[in-house]
Amino acid sequence: MSIEERIRVTGAGQAAQDIDRVADATEHAGDATDQAGGKARHGADGFDNLGDSVGGAGGSFGDFAEKMAHGIGGFESLLQIAGKFRAELERIVELQRELADQSTGALETVLPLAEQRRDVSQAGLEQALKDVTALRKKAVMSSLAAATSLALAADISLEGGFDPAEDAEAFARNLPIAASVGGAIPLGTEATYQGIFELLKTGRITDPGEINAELAKLLTIQQASQSASLASFVAGMASPGIKAFLGQGGSLSDAAVLLLQAREAATNDAQAATIADVVLRVSRGTTGTQDFLGRRAEELGFGRFETLTDAQRVQLLERIFV
Repeated sequence: MSIEERIRVTGAGQAAQDIDRVADATEHAGDATDQAGGKARHGADGFDNLGDSVGGAGGSFGDFAEKMAHGIGGFESLLQIAGKFRAELERIVELQRELADQSTGALETVLPLAEQRRDVSQAGLEQALKDVTALRKKAVMSSLAAATSLALAADISLEGGFDPAEDAEAFARNLPIAASVGGAIPLGTEATYQGIFELLKTGRITDPGEINAELAKLLTIQQASQSASLASFVAGMASPGIKAFLGQGGSLSDAAVLLLQAREAATNDAQAATIADVVLRVSRGTTGTQDFLGRRAEELGFGRFETLTDAQRVQLLERIFV
């Protein structure tokens, strides 16, 4: 892999190491150039002694021929090494130019996070880039912009934020949580990430492994639904009814299935969210519905309505109405 390719794959940090390596190589090339120059000078001595060598016997002529060949070989080596040295210098200049462009672009990308942290100094920008890069690497995200959006959402939504200067302990705790979300949704928007964090907070889901499992189910359900996009599906999951359902122990996947079913009976995502919200409110029962739901729960083998979980009540409503 060329150094230019490594820039695109590994980023500026690795490329900087590559430049150091090329610089070392050019130093060795310089040593070799000195050696080649010595050989060339040694050959030149042979030319200076040309008259004496020609005037001598056959053995002297043989010495002259050997010196001449040695001198020409050294000169060719000198030209070859000089060409390689020049090519390496040209590559270094080009790499430095490319690195400067990439560095400027990267700092511009993370500027919103630095602004949110109220530190847009050079040090603040570099720290924001360092933190976003750490998140991007841990989540295995291909986009620095998406990783920045994820960091912005984490800073707003997660307890303690996402700024090691403000709360290093919270940053260390929230990094794997945010990375789990980024790993499941590598190209989300700030609004989508913020909605996911709110759902996880409401459902009290903080373990990275559990987050991966729940989001995998959520994404599978969303993709099987008629929802226009993940963003609108997540927005529907933020309805008061679903949040109350999650807060009382309901699972993300159960809520997502309900939203999927509601979307089949609705004309758009917003209407589906309203239907799901109403269904969940009804499932908890009101003064006017308690008796009816209680009777139906016993008739259908669910037991006493008052003892049912939200998920069981949703299943009861499905049996009654669907």
